[in-house]
Amino acid sequence: GDPGARYTLAGMKNVVMSHKCKTEIKAICEKLTVGAKNDEQKVQAVLRWATAVLKYEKDPPDQELVKSPCRILRELNAVGRATGDCDDYSVLLASCFKEMGIAKAIERNFRNFLYR
Repeated sequence: GDPGARYTLAGMKNVVMSHKCKTEIKAICEKLTVGAKNDEQKVQAVLRWATAVLKYEKDPPDQELVKSPCRILRELNAVGRATGDCDDYSVLLASCFKEMGIAKAIERNFRNFLYR
């Protein structure tokens, strides 16, 4: 594989595992998923929210930037919307699912989907 992609993925994982706004992420997700009957409904609620608040914007040319969920939340609090590209969206979602305690279930289901 591409060494740049591996480096970016490792950086994304590090951001998900070490960001400092776990409490805020968890509170947002709990609010978003009130009334959800199962993990699938919780995931759909978070996906709808993330899609609504994160506007796609490419990184500057020749740069690969990964925003932390904390930075995305700061943007949301400041202007009601955040910008980011695919890796920022992925980090936000992974952080949400991790704090919701359903990351392993998603990983398992995704792996099952890939290898049917």
